[in-house]
This record gives sequence, C-alpha cells and structure tokens, in this order.
Amino acid sequence: MTTEDAKNYLAMRQIPQLFESLMTGLMYYRPDDHISYLQECLQKLQSDSSDVRWNLFIQQRLKTPLPPITPDNGRRLESRDPSFITEPTMPPSLEEKRGSPLPPIGKSWTETATKAGMPNCPIVILMGGPGCGKATQCKRLIDRYPGWVHVSIGDSLRQEIMQQGTVDDKWGMVSTLVQNGEMAPEDVTLELVSSELKKHVNAPGIILEGFPRTLSQIKQYEDLVGRVDMVVVVDCEEKYLQQRLLGRGHDTGRVDDNINAVAARIAFFKENTLPAIKHFDDAGKLVVVNGAQEEDKIFEEICSAIESFSVPVPELKGSRVVFVLGGPGSGKGTQCERMVQKYGFTHLSSGDLLRAEVASGSSLGKELTATMEKGQLVTAETVLKLLKNAMVANAKSSKGFLIDGYPRELCQGIMFEGEVTAVECVIYFEVADDTMTARLLKRAETSGRVDDNEETIKLRLKTFHDVTTPVLDHYKKQNKVHTINAEGSVDEIFTKVCKVLDK
Repeated sequence: MTTEDAKNYLAMRQIPQLFESLMTGLMYYRPDDHISYLQECLQKLQSDSSDVRWNLFIQQRLKTPLPPITPDNGRRLESRDPSFITEPTMPPSLEEKRGSPLPPIGKSWTETATKAGMPNCPIVILMGGPGCGKATQCKRLIDRYPGWVHVSIGDSLRQEIMQQGTVDDKWGMVSTLVQNGEMAPEDVTLELVSSELKKHVNAPGIILEGFPRTLSQIKQYEDLVGRVDMVVVVDCEEKYLQQRLLGRGHDTGRVDDNINAVAARIAFFKENTLPAIKHFDDAGKLVVVNGAQEEDKIFEEICSAIESFSVPVPELKGSRVVFVLGGPGSGKGTQCERMVQKYGFTHLSSGDLLRAEVASGSSLGKELTATMEKGQLVTAETVLKLLKNAMVANAKSSKGFLIDGYPRELCQGIMFEGEVTAVECVIYFEVADDTMTARLLKRAETSGRVDDNEETIKLRLKTFHDVTTPVLDHYKKQNKVHTINAEGSVDEIFTKVCKVLDK
C-alpha cells in the first residue's frame, strides 16, 4: 500500500475524525473505566457512522454531570493539532517567571491584528462556568494592573435590563430570556460588545468577561474586534457552581440566579462554551486554572500566565532589564556607571537617545526637532521605539540593560513590558529632598545648568514625586522595587546595589 493509498483509506472511513471524537469524549467526561466508555462509543457509532464529528460523543451524553476540563492541579494547555491530544504542562510560578521569561504561547501582544476603531492593546478573555468566580478575579486583576479595564458583558446586559427592561419592548424581551437562563439575542450582545470596547480604545489592557460564549460568537468577535491575546479558563465542577450560584442568588437577588436559570446556564455552558474553549485551545491561546483552589492561588496563577505570556521582542528573550529611578541629584547616574563597569550592562537614558537621534539628522530626528521647536512633548510611543531599537542593537553584546529615568509615567512602564520585554526589577535611589537640593545647588556652581536654581529644583522635585509614586506603587505590588538609601558615600551606596543585583 502506498502513502497515497493509506491517506485515502483513512479519509474515506473518517478515521481522523473518529479518533478526535473519541479523545474529545475522554477529555470531556474523564470516565473511570475508559475502556468501557470507548466500547460504548464504538457500539453507538456502529448504528450510524455517516456523520463523525469531533463532539459526537458529547452530544449523546449531554445529561452527564459536568466534569473538570483540566486535571486537579490546574494546567496550561499548549497548542495542539486537533487530531490528537498532547500532554499538558504546568504553568510557571511567579518566582520562576521572574527568573527567566517564558517563550510565547502564540502571537505576542504586538503581533495580534486589531480591527479599526477597536482597542489596540492586550485583550485577555476570562472564561469559566457560571459561578466560578470570574468577576472576583477580574476586580483583582484591574487592581494589579493599573489602567487595565474590566469589560463584563453580563454586567452590561443586566445594567441595560434594569434601566430599560420595563420601558422598552426589546429589553423587556431580553430580560425574560436572561431570567430563564437563556442567552440574550446575539445582535443585542454584539452591539453591546462593540460599544463597550470602543469606550476603552486607549486602555493599556482589557480583561473581557462574558463574551464570546459560543463558536458562532467567536466568529463574530473575530470579525468585529480581531484581537485576542490569551484566554484564561477558571475550571470548576458542576456541584460547586450550583451551590455558589444559588447562594449568591439568595444574597443578591440576581434575576439569573434562580434554580431553573442556574440549571439552564450550566447546561448551556456544557453544550456551547466548552466547544468554544476547545477552539482557543487549538489556537494555542488557552490557559486553564484549577478553580477548586483558594482564591489567592487562582489569582496568582492567572497573573503568572498574563505576565509570562510572551516576550514581544524575541531578540531580548532572557535579557536582564532594570529600571533605575531616582530624583534629580539622587546620584543614579554615578551608580549606573558603576553597574556598567561591574556587570557589563548597557546604560540607556531616554534623554540621551532623543538627543542622539536629533543629532543624527535622520528623518525621525528631524521630526523630533520639529516637535520640540513647537514646544510639544515627544510621544511615549516614540520614546519606546528609541529604547527598543537601542536594546535590539545591543542585545548580542550586552549582559543586561539599565533604563535610566524610565518609566516617567505608569503608562510607559506598562507599554514597555507589553511591547518590549519583562522587567526584572526597579532600583529606586531614595534621597531626602533637602539633600538633593543641596547637591544640585553645589553642581550649579560649576555646571552652569539653567535648571539648577532653587526655585526650579523645587518644581522638578515635586514633579518627580508626582509622576514616580504611581510607578513605584505599581511595581511594589509585584515585589520588584528595591529601595536604596542613597544618602551615604558612592561606595556605600554601590555595595547596596550589588546586593540587589547579585541575588
């Protein structure tokens, strides 16, 4: 038999589809006696083998209780060929992730296509059965990532129902459907998705909850929005979902948390949303988190997945990147010189990069000159582009990067990690304002710098604290800030720096 004959034989008898349907059934139901389960499936198939679909054996057993869709320890599923199942691998812990950035799961943040008029930022879809705690995790995530937005289509629907359900025929009909545990009409939902996302075109990141929930909605989402960077599923057993929903309904009075609606919602999830989850799994975008764990553990695993999603610039994979912050006169420039000498780092300053680009006479340099002559600020995107280009140019020869005086605003830090690479830590040289003022006035005696006078220094220090505090708060939440008392001698301060970098 030739290779072509073998292919024709397999295709004519739908063997690949048969294996896929059997494996999907095994993954879906996790039977204790897998041999008996397979025999039962094959016996049923003998009576009608005309249409072998991937979900054939799921549809025949819809009344079976919902099993977990991942083993008990919560696992991250890699992209797979739909004709077979590969062995899942564990997601990294936050500590492991900090040590060595992970390779991308799929496309990086910046490679994912976005439709016109929609947010061009990372979009993470959070999925799971009704009552699995998605909303709670979403609220914690937007606290963890300042500026990110939580878009809950379910909450938006309920809000519209409360506002218009009694006065508008369309929303009155939607209200009835939701109370019965059914889906709102897809045109209504899609219109709501579009309007909600368009409100946040400038967000640094979006957590989307409650959409898409079916394969047809995935197609609608792809046509409308296009971009999806990661899908996180909080995996819970049906018994847990029922108990939590009914308890919540008693406490909150939510219209869709009554016993009949709960049963209908869980049934819908099993029949429609699980196939949608498989679609994202096949696309290599799925992360599954065990929802039976403590809330803090679930949150930690979701954050670990998001933060290690990808290295947007492959050339910088594994590079040590340190943000260096300190007020004017804090001595961070001197310490950066020492770090370069000892550790072989490349020292990058956004101000130096801008001046070098202007001096080069390049087309970008001319644009920068024109911008500054008009008294306008250089955009964060331009600064980021210069930093990224400089890092890539030095990637092969450098042992790491010191980014001096950056980020100046929180949005810059978020953009950097989303579009360049992860940051290992932030070194903050803390000096009292009086000390920095004295140092700058001393420097003014010989430097002749026009901004080294007492009035200007006071304004510069206030501006520094105003813009730097949110940046430090953000990275403190990630345990990445190392505050160094920089009041001592140069040698004393550098000894403290080395203790941080040698860890």
